[in-house]
Amino acid sequence: MNILSVTRNGRHRTPLADHHDVIQRLREGINERVVGRDHDGVRNSDEDEVPGSSTVDLMLGTLLAGGHILFSDHPGSGKTMLAQVLAAVIEHDLDDDLFAKFKSIPCCPDLLPMDIVGQQTLTLDDKGNNTLKFQPGPLFARIQLVDEINRLNSKTSAVFFEVLAQRQITYGTETVSLEPFHFVCATRNPHDEGTSAMSVALLDRFLIDRSLPQLSEADVARIMFTEDRQPQISPSVTLSELVSVQRALHLRGYETEEKRRLAALVNALQATIDEQVYQPGKKGWLKFGGCLSLRTIKRLAQLLRSIAFLRSEGIESRFKVTPGLLLCVGPDFLRHRLSPVEELPAVELTRRYMCLCDEAYEKCRKMTGHVSG
Repeated sequence: MNILSVTRNGRHRTPLADHHDVIQRLREGINERVVGRDHDGVRNSDEDEVPGSSTVDLMLGTLLAGGHILFSDHPGSGKTMLAQVLAAVIEHDLDDDLFAKFKSIPCCPDLLPMDIVGQQTLTLDDKGNNTLKFQPGPLFARIQLVDEINRLNSKTSAVFFEVLAQRQITYGTETVSLEPFHFVCATRNPHDEGTSAMSVALLDRFLIDRSLPQLSEADVARIMFTEDRQPQISPSVTLSELVSVQRALHLRGYETEEKRRLAALVNALQATIDEQVYQPGKKGWLKFGGCLSLRTIKRLAQLLRSIAFLRSEGIESRFKVTPGLLLCVGPDFLRHRLSPVEELPAVELTRRYMCLCDEAYEKCRKMTGHVSG
């Protein structure tokens, strides 16, 4: 379904262009404070550039797809700052009193469900009578930073599972929907003391697992000599504008040819994963069980559609959801869904996932007879 042109002030303009303006303002607001993460997605292999997506684009693509993002990296790499800046450039204009715009949840092993959900407290009403009133916890926020999520105990992890999987919060006998907007940025330090492995089911609820690439020498120099105290960030977009963009992408759907080629891509990707599974007498570097679930492939299509929108620059003819976009998101989409047989450095793991995506893309091209962008 194409997005039709409209006339505004005598000029032809598409709703797609209007929506892209919203995202461009959001991107510019983030880039004013975050250094280097708008162009850190191009990887070099044997001096040849391999397509990729920047951290900022992956974060925005995940947001537009209605998903959540996990940052896996060592302390001090800027994971927390990304979420804080994102929240700062967004204004909360939705009509709800229960939800804050942004809350940060620092995780620790003794964090209890009531600490994040909230609890009933005894207060005085207008007539001076004692009454119970629910005080919402930090889960009641449109944008959440869940810092070091892999330090949580199993009971509190179950609360996050409900939030991520069902987009709702339950307290007592009440259940509150997180629609129309909810975005979680979680961080984890994979090799730090006091952390534990996250369950496969919880990991799968994150659309992307991003390991932040090393910044360039110029970007490092900018960070080194920038004052820590910066002016307060002014919002550049509203939550209602972002909801409108999300809905527009959902309503666009997929063209018939896009559906056919994406289905071929999924089959090619699963076949390539199966070829890399280790078995006795067979070379392979992945553990058994790397299956793309129905939920996973649906989310992949939504992510590719969001990335296609970001790369379209508001021009309808450029808005095409193609299998080639897998090369832009593949390693970050697969990193937490597949497990290597042996522990590998992050750079090597990214390289192998990229090679896996390259092979899947080539298989897809042969299956469909197209050269995808």
